[in-house]
Amino acid sequence: MTGRRRPDGRPRPPAERIWSRDVVLATAVSTCVAFVFFLLTVVMALYAMEQLGASDGVAGAAAGLFVVGALLARPVAGPLVGHLGTRPVLLGGLVLFLLAGLAYLVVDDIGPLLAVRLLHGMGMGAAHTAATTTVMTALPASRRAEGTGYFSAGSNVGAALGPLVALTVGRTAGFEAVFWLSAAVSALALVLALPLRGPGRVPVAAGWTARRVIEPRVVPIASPMLLAGAAFAGVLTYLAAYADERDLAGAASLFFLVHAGAAVASRPLAGRLHDARGENVVMYPAFVSMAVGSALLAVATTPTTLLLAAVFFGLGMGTLQSSAQAVAVSLVEPGRVGVATSTFFLLLDLGTGLAPLALGLVVAGLGYGPLYLLLAGLLLLAGVQYHLLHGRRAGRPQRAVVGATPPLPTVPITLSVTVEPGGPHG
Repeated sequence: MTGRRRPDGRPRPPAERIWSRDVVLATAVSTCVAFVFFLLTVVMALYAMEQLGASDGVAGAAAGLFVVGALLARPVAGPLVGHLGTRPVLLGGLVLFLLAGLAYLVVDDIGPLLAVRLLHGMGMGAAHTAATTTVMTALPASRRAEGTGYFSAGSNVGAALGPLVALTVGRTAGFEAVFWLSAAVSALALVLALPLRGPGRVPVAAGWTARRVIEPRVVPIASPMLLAGAAFAGVLTYLAAYADERDLAGAASLFFLVHAGAAVASRPLAGRLHDARGENVVMYPAFVSMAVGSALLAVATTPTTLLLAAVFFGLGMGTLQSSAQAVAVSLVEPGRVGVATSTFFLLLDLGTGLAPLALGLVVAGLGYGPLYLLLAGLLLLAGVQYHLLHGRRAGRPQRAVVGATPPLPTVPITLSVTVEPGGPHG
């Protein structure tokens, strides 16, 4: 009983509940969306090359346009959540997500495929923004970071299972079976979203200004995520080719499973530490952990080293995304949570979606090992950026949000991947 009492002997109040119906359903929806995203990403470039005769560059665009679509949708979805509430935006995004997923079954040329990929990404961007906002406004402020960690873990489950299922089904049953599976999971996400209530419409200021689509208060905490997303993209995009070069293809097939497991494992403890002692106690170690993982990748010559790199990278990325997201929404009032969420993921997606274009030049000039050393330095630079923009002014944890509401790939969500028959090239 002593553990339930304060130091002065008074009993502690009971912990506020995290798992409301909306949180459970929105987490399930987000997990389905992340699964579909990773399921399709690891096979899309290979499908474009083998079935539609696309070049390597166009096939890479087919993989990456999904992220571009999400980038285009997020700045619009945030204000729409304020105007309409989360439920209409979530359902509309999921309907588009499902229809675009079904369109893969009838596309027979690279041009229409590129259009479908763009629309599919827009559906994900809208749905993910609305689902995340639903969760953030439902979580109790005193357990915001912990709850965000549980919610974000759904994206890690999708990241772990999606590539494994895609490669297994693709090799045994073909691309069409992968597309049918993605459509079925998309339909499941839509069904799960139907009972969601979510926060209703929140009055917002009239006029279409930059502040309607970008939340300036979130930019300092989200800016380091752009660099972290770029580093994550370097792993997604080139890990398989790098592993083939070093004869580590078998270990590479387990990399993202180990990475996701480490990320999921990190989030409950990191969330509790964040809530109890403030964000700095978890954010600084997270940047260092990711940098260590990238450095280990650069020198990996054995499966053990490669998978150890996955552990460090997963621990860091899992902690970083959920904690930074919790900080972002704690900075705004209820009517701005949707815009804050879209701003946060806009910067994360920018790093993840656009970095492969520049990183390809690094690989061509220096090779894979130097690339990962460079990314380790980039992650340490992101830690310095965090300190200058936010960390040095961060105080003890806040027990209430400005305006009194709480906080996603999610991942998310992310990437631009090319694939060889042996595995994903992300």
